[in-house]
Amino acid sequence: MHDRGAIHRKLLLAEGCSTDIQVFKRALRRSNCGARYELQVLIDGAETLDFLFKRGRWSDAWTPDVLVLNINMPKCNGWDVLRRMKSDPGLRGIPTVIWTIVSIEEYDARTHDWGACGIFTKPVDTAEMERQVEAILIRSSSIPGPPTFTPISGSRGR
Repeated sequence: MHDRGAIHRKLLLAEGCSTDIQVFKRALRRSNCGARYELQVLIDGAETLDFLFKRGRWSDAWTPDVLVLNINMPKCNGWDVLRRMKSDPGLRGIPTVIWTIVSIEEYDARTHDWGACGIFTKPVDTAEMERQVEAILIRSSSIPGPPTFTPISGSRGR
């Protein structure tokens, strides 16, 4: 069991679907380690890049300890966000987990090649999605250095 009084880590969720955002937030609240995270949600890729690079209204933004990134976002897709952040020396070390509706088979090699430390598929079942959020949090807590790649798939078609 995780200590709810531990030091807070900063989690950035880049997700364009309001339903998935609500499920993620609910799972974070219910999580054994969720109380250790400060959450910032951004709904499009352009705003995510502004946050990461501290531009515009995000000039005083914190640097996330972990990024959960959806690929299919408006204004700038997740691949572009990932490519730009991983090409920046100050951001490339941020553990990034891809969280997508697309099957792992379509993305796993690309995810690894582009520097993400894992990929989760969004299941239709909200309980499974909550289990995946818990796994993301536990995994991000245990990533001490450069990212490693471990695809994790969810149940599909429920």
